[in-house]
Amino acid sequence: MKNKTIIIVLLLTLLFTACSSNEVTNKTIELKQGVNTQTFRGKVAILLEDTKLLNPYTIDYKEGVISYLGEDEICNAKKNDIVVVFEEEKESSRVAVYCEKFPYLRGEIDNKLLSYDETLFKNGNQTMIKDAMGYDVINGKEIRRYSGIGIKLEEKDGWTKVKLHGEVDEVWIRDIDLCEDFKCTTLDIIDLKIFDRVK
Repeated sequence: MKNKTIIIVLLLTLLFTACSSNEVTNKTIELKQGVNTQTFRGKVAILLEDTKLLNPYTIDYKEGVISYLGEDEICNAKKNDIVVVFEEEKESSRVAVYCEKFPYLRGEIDNKLLSYDETLFKNGNQTMIKDAMGYDVINGKEIRRYSGIGIKLEEKDGWTKVKLHGEVDEVWIRDIDLCEDFKCTTLDIIDLKIFDRVK
């Protein structure tokens, strides 16, 4: 009986250790710890293919922290994602991705994967909604008016099913009430070298 107890304890220890080693721990820095930020005036672009962001991070201004997600974390942006480009270098740009995650995913993307052609924005995975009525189904019951960035879930017969950031509802909105007038300013950190503290 004693041997069985020892074996069970060992198995539980091994299981706990295995589970712990698979956990992803984001490395965070508090904004008040000497992190310099500024408001960037950016440009809207669309991604031409799927890609992985380099130096991915998020900024949660409500909690006052920056989370460095690390190179081993899967931080993908999808083809046709709408992004705000707020810092351009010769070969890559720093962007904020209007993705399902909140706070928005940020990082660097190869310039060859970005297009500023506004005629492509209508194909984006995201759309802008400004005081538009949302419906439970196409031509269905009115729910209420919505504003904000919506993730496109389905498109059919002049309607688009969307989910807005911070909302539980998935609603249908007439295409004529959608636009690509995305916000182009973002408050962000000035220098990515701050991540040297946590890498």
